[in-house]
Amino acid sequence: MHILGIHHYTYQNHIIITVWSRGNDFYLSLCYCINMPTISRFYGILIQMYFDDHNPPHFHAIYNEYKAVISIHDFSLLYGDLPAKALGLVIEWAKIHQQELLQEWNLAKGHKKLFEIEPLK
Repeated sequence: MHILGIHHYTYQNHIIITVWSRGNDFYLSLCYCINMPTISRFYGILIQMYFDDHNPPHFHAIYNEYKAVISIHDFSLLYGDLPAKALGLVIEWAKIHQQELLQEWNLAKGHKKLFEIEPLK
């Protein structure tokens, strides 16, 4: 069997992994529930971080149906989407708490307990 593709994505606190082969004679979809702690929340925005996530260091911002992944180093939007106002609030918060976010990232890489970061006021 020749694996043609593998795709993964996150939905709420689940990772969905789909594998398919040539001619679609094999198709497998797996769903894993993962723990993604909320490390801060403000103005309806959740800030979360996965344990042992991929580089570059980043965090997840969730606002209603919108989800975004933000770089801790330069605050760029790595992927996803947030409304402009929510994105501005998230970046403002991240700039204030950059060192704490980097500490959280290192804790999460080591599967250690994360702490809450002060919300934006």
